[in-house]
Amino acid sequence: SKRYLQNLPIPLPPPEIQKKIVEECKKVDDEVEKAEKENKQLREEIREIINNVDGEMVKLGEVAMKISDSFNPRDKHRQDNIPYIGLENIESNSGLLIGDILTNYQGIKSTKTIFKKYDILYGKLRPNLNKVYLSEMDGICSTDIMVLRFKNKNLAKIYKYYFLSQKFNYEVLKSVSGVQLPRTSWNKMKSLKIPLPPLQTQKEIVSKIEKLETKIKQNQTIIDSAKSKKEEILNKYLL
Repeated sequence: SKRYLQNLPIPLPPPEIQKKIVEECKKVDDEVEKAEKENKQLREEIREIINNVDGEMVKLGEVAMKISDSFNPRDKHRQDNIPYIGLENIESNSGLLIGDILTNYQGIKSTKTIFKKYDILYGKLRPNLNKVYLSEMDGICSTDIMVLRFKNKNLAKIYKYYFLSQKFNYEVLKSVSGVQLPRTSWNKMKSLKIPLPPLQTQKEIVSKIEKLETKIKQNQTIIDSAKSKKEEILNKYLL
């Protein structure tokens, strides 16, 4: 109750301990600020690499195929969990996965599309939201997501970022139909022209991107651990 909370004793440490808590928490905040700033710059470097991708202009349908393998929800003999990705699990404009994706087989009620590791998942409903994910596992996804499979994983890595670019999204939006539920389709997207770098160049591009991604992940670990670090600081001085 409100009265209980008002009368609840809260430990008030001596001023010198308060000062230490503030100093150590500020150090954590400074580390997070630095990591976020670095990640912004690193992502900009990746965008710059992708903007400079050069090569023969080919149709998307020449380097990728749409996967239509369906998962039948009536297959109820399995009791374990499976990664299920809905549009809500793909963050706009970042290529990141969000939320808990492990779903029990028994909870799946409608047909889904099967995807494999290194497939690109592209949100075809409201493509202005720019939802793109390069799969790191096998699983199933919403039928509002297009599953694209490339000739090799280097191309998949490059095109993940190319698909996220404003330039590509602008071209996709030209193919959208529907007012209430605007969507694109493979029949329209497969004709879009994209650059196809030579094989050796693909390897060089991916090598550069992966080095930047490693740094981004290291910084993200710092950002994600900030809350628990502050809790440790408080526990150290207050408990």
